[in-house]
Amino acid sequence: MGKLLTKLSEKQQLFYESKHEWTILSCGRMFGKSTVGSVLIANRLTHRQNVLVVAPTYSMLKNSMVRMVRRELEKHGWKRNKHFRINYSAPIDLTITWPDGHVTYCYFRSSENKEAIRSVDGCHLLFIDEAALVDSECVEIAMACIRAPDCDNPQYMAASTPRGAANWMSVMGANKEGKFDVL
Repeated sequence: MGKLLTKLSEKQQLFYESKHEWTILSCGRMFGKSTVGSVLIANRLTHRQNVLVVAPTYSMLKNSMVRMVRRELEKHGWKRNKHFRINYSAPIDLTITWPDGHVTYCYFRSSENKEAIRSVDGCHLLFIDEAALVDSECVEIAMACIRAPDCDNPQYMAASTPRGAANWMSVMGANKEGKFDVL
């Protein structure tokens, strides 16, 4: 992956560098889950990989992940409305148009609108923010979007504060079978 301009802690670095198909980051408040997610997303976008970001609400996306991804791109010298554009009406999209005409997308979708998630295709990475608050049906729908034609190693990454043992993330983490990395 590219050079990091945001300093990550040792645990954040483990999440960022994970090569597993599924990686779950389950930790307390103020750990920097959204920070490491935004660094990861920005890096993938600058490597021409489409990304799907899912969170429980559009408000969470707009006030956290969209803002943080935009800042990460700006740290790397990318300028909004010159190098990338953000459509802030729900569903939210970030678009990078490269000089050669190639277009890279970051789709920000809320689990409140499963149909908007279904409309996404051709992604390399799924990142779920506050994953314990997203229902399992929504996760399955989002996973189906990670099927870019040039993607040999799709990745599914989730970050959340633990919310007990009854959510999909806790169940998946407890039943890991080699494909998962739980941090």
